[in-house]
Amino acid sequence: MIKWFVFLLTLCFSFSTLAQQQQNGPVCADAKIMREKITKEHKEIVAFTGLTNNGKAVLEIFVNEETRKWTLIGTKPDGISCVISHGSVYDFVKGELVPEKSGFTL
Repeated sequence: MIKWFVFLLTLCFSFSTLAQQQQNGPVCADAKIMREKITKEHKEIVAFTGLTNNGKAVLEIFVNEETRKWTLIGTKPDGISCVISHGSVYDFVKGELVPEKSGFTL
């Protein structure tokens, strides 16, 4: 099934989207509505979920294995989810990322 998602790589590519969201404002909604939109409209499934160290948010990465697009959302304890970043082209790797083999350059 799905291997370990390159979480650090996702965060690296998130910076450009974060800068754009700061200009346009974040996309936020009730967590249930957000998940339904991502799964139904974008046909993405959850590939990764994790609790932040401070316990104040749950992060989820949704992926579409056909289109290779992904969405990273954060959900706060109040039940509001916000899109942190999204993009296209991802890779699942096991262990350490070796850029030469994955096709990614850092």
